[in-house]
This record gives sequence, structure tokens and C-alpha cells, in this order.
Amino acid sequence: MRIAAICVVTIATVLTVLAENPARIYVYAQRGTAARAWRQISCNGEVVAELKQGGFFAINVVPGRYIVSVDEGVPISVDVRAGEQVFVRLDWDYGLDRPPIPQLSKVYLAGAQQEIKYLGYVDAKRVHSPMVPRNDPTETFAPRLHTRDE
Repeated sequence: MRIAAICVVTIATVLTVLAENPARIYVYAQRGTAARAWRQISCNGEVVAELKQGGFFAINVVPGRYIVSVDEGVPISVDVRAGEQVFVRLDWDYGLDRPPIPQLSKVYLAGAQQEIKYLGYVDAKRVHSPMVPRNDPTETFAPRLHTRDE
């Protein structure tokens, strides 16, 4: 009985911490990229969503190490801490004697925020996992007029 109570308290504590400090992996493709067709993006082997140029999505995760991969492309390993946001961009590796290969790259926060702010969140029908919110989880602020007193 005590073990069950300890387990329930531990799970409740973990869920509370995760709710207060969600960790997210943002995956995006810039408008000028070669990703003109939908590409499946996986997290630890599970297809989570599809992505093409000009779009992005978020993956809600618990802290830890994840392998994010794109179909027929080069994956990336990312470490995520509680409350942290990690940004992964879909790029392309070009070669002389072969077609371009999709490749995922980690992007620093400042650069990613500049690149992602003009992109659109993927449509809900392109989401394949409950780890990916169906609506844009980023905070949006309504424009507000300033008065002379401010």
C-alpha cells in the first residue's frame, strides 16, 4: 500500500513539474528550402508530423535525449532539459553527383527565433502524434495601441 502511494505521489510530482516546465523541440523548414513536398519527421523512431517549406511544429517531450529524423535523410541527436526549447531546422546537403539529401541541424535560440517567426504552424491533418500540439503553442500577443501617457 505504501509503495502504491509513493508511486502515485511521484507520478503526480513529475506531471506537475512537466506542466510547469514543458520541454519542447521545434522543427522547422525555411521558405527557401528545397522541401517542397511533405517530409515525415520522426522522434525516437515514431513519426510525429509532416513538414515542408515555410512550416514548423513543436514536439512536447520530457527532459532527455532524442533522435529527430527525416525520411531518407540525416538525423540529429538533441538533449532537452526541463523548461528548455530546442530548435531543429530542415536543411539540405548538396553533392555534385547526387540529388540533395535532407539533413536536420540544431539552431541556436536567437537565430531560430528570427527564422521561425514568419513561418506557419503545420495543419492539424499533418500531425501524427499526441506529442505534437494540433495548434501553435507559441505565445501570441495581440497588438495594443500605446497612449501618450505611456
